[in-house]
Amino acid sequence: MESLGWVALAWLLPIGLILLGAASVPQEEAPERAAAGLLGIVVAILGYALLGFGFQFGGLGLVSDLPGAEGMVREWGPLDTTWGLGWGVIGLGGFDLLRGTTSPELTSLFIHQAALLASSIAIPALALSKRLRSRGLAVIALLVGVFVYPIFGNWAWGGGWLSQLGNTLDLGYGFVDFAGAGAVHVLGATLALSGLVVLGARLPSPKRGPLPPPPAHLPLLGILGGFAILVGWFGLAVGNPLA
Repeated sequence: MESLGWVALAWLLPIGLILLGAASVPQEEAPERAAAGLLGIVVAILGYALLGFGFQFGGLGLVSDLPGAEGMVREWGPLDTTWGLGWGVIGLGGFDLLRGTTSPELTSLFIHQAALLASSIAIPALALSKRLRSRGLAVIALLVGVFVYPIFGNWAWGGGWLSQLGNTLDLGYGFVDFAGAGAVHVLGATLALSGLVVLGARLPSPKRGPLPPPPAHLPLLGILGGFAILVGWFGLAVGNPLA
């Protein structure tokens, strides 16, 4: 549990994203945008704790010696007729996270991954906050927490087929995503862009002369959010239980 303190710092990343999102809109829209980001994070993490963590790391014991993962050896793949390495696409174990029977190392891994998930869902939640009602946003967050992020996370970190391309096709080390640039930023940005394409852009406001400068606290929140993201990424990198 030595890395738990660093893992806790990782939560500054989604907090910083929410601060940046709130600071980038007019003052009257800032509370609504921040609330949308928090709603998405809470719903996504709930779904991740119930099912998503098992889908992501159900086969972790096949590729990692992390204490507590010895029994997590169920990795399903359509091209593999037995449990094991190769072309796995989803884990099928480790669903007892909420029962309190996991090791401290697995708990640290969950907290670390939950921070990454929170960051990946905060991006589309903030981008789509004015285009979706809370119910629609909650449904998207639940799907991301249960299926989208865990499945891609399985491919990248849980022993899935992308990470095993070095063994199966002799392609170097396979897919490597140490700090989550693909599983967090690219995934979150793709979800946001997909939502913008489907829902359409917001209509531009009619010009009413020069806009007044924003209240002083909004730029300060943006600067604070930027520093929080920087510190959060150090926590993610140093505190990664799988490093």
